[in-house]
Amino acid sequence: MHPHLFTLPIWIFVAILGGAVGATFGGKSNRAAAIGCALGALLAGLIASNLAFGKSVIPVQGYGAMILIGFSTAVALAEWRVPKIGVEYFRIFDLALTGAFLGSTGARIFYIAMNWGDFNPYGDGAFDASKLVKMIAIWEGGLVFYGAFLVAIPWTYIYCRRHKLPAIPLLDIAAPGLVLGQAFGRIGCFLTGCCFGRTCPLPWAVTFPGRGESLMGSPPFEAQVKLGELSAMAARSNPVHPTQLYASIAAFLTYAFLVTYWPRRKYDGQVLSLTLIMAGTTRFFEEMLRNDDAPPFPGISDAVTVAQWLAVPIILVGFGLMLHFRAKNAHYTPPVVSQKS
Repeated sequence: MHPHLFTLPIWIFVAILGGAVGATFGGKSNRAAAIGCALGALLAGLIASNLAFGKSVIPVQGYGAMILIGFSTAVALAEWRVPKIGVEYFRIFDLALTGAFLGSTGARIFYIAMNWGDFNPYGDGAFDASKLVKMIAIWEGGLVFYGAFLVAIPWTYIYCRRHKLPAIPLLDIAAPGLVLGQAFGRIGCFLTGCCFGRTCPLPWAVTFPGRGESLMGSPPFEAQVKLGELSAMAARSNPVHPTQLYASIAAFLTYAFLVTYWPRRKYDGQVLSLTLIMAGTTRFFEEMLRNDDAPPFPGISDAVTVAQWLAVPIILVGFGLMLHFRAKNAHYTPPVVSQKS
């Protein structure tokens, strides 16, 4: 568990800020430039706040770093492939920035809703403003993949319709990028300690740190103490399944399959459908080994989690779309651009 990876001098963040602003203004998308400037303003605020407190370095959070790496990698690979369907590469950057903002917002709202007890400002009877601040602290972890999934795909379709782009062929390219982002994001979860698994005796089981000198230990440690499975004075948690790494490996393999299958797709929309089916299926089985979500409907089932309840309709929608796209049997061909002499 390494929630804080390392620290960097502020001048490096200043250089990144300058490069980001230059890239957004040098691009062809006004929307991407606007969002890039907004993100640059947030980074500038971070730099200014640290300077105001006399700090010359900024800590790099493991979860945030993995999310950024996943996002950048998915965008770069999609930009490389999207010209094959006649779409200009900068459209992916534009779409990705807007989609990242909306998707991360949806993912965070989903997480807050699932863990409302930890964010309710009136949970202890009196108003606690720190709970409101905690709602936006995504650098500490806490994004639910389904939230991003359920927002980003519809937004991509709307974006394509507005800009007269081939929506379904583009989704065949873009949708697997969400899975790739999850693959890196789960590594961030492992570094943070969230999304942990059940206790197990397997050789590859992992333990997470206890409280040490702090008031709070890692999420698995605190959960086991709360359940009475562990003493609050213990140095580390009991061994648990590294479900974060299981999910990461599954996501990497899923993305590799989808990208490899894309040139062999039988009709437009097939890869999008497979993305839904495979993402829902892997998440359903992943939940069987996780131990951080309580069943929402114990009267119906004391084992099925929220994520599993949602996985079923996502899988069914994937199969439904596959039947729909298969019946249409559409094969998009990019228009031929005439060359003027």
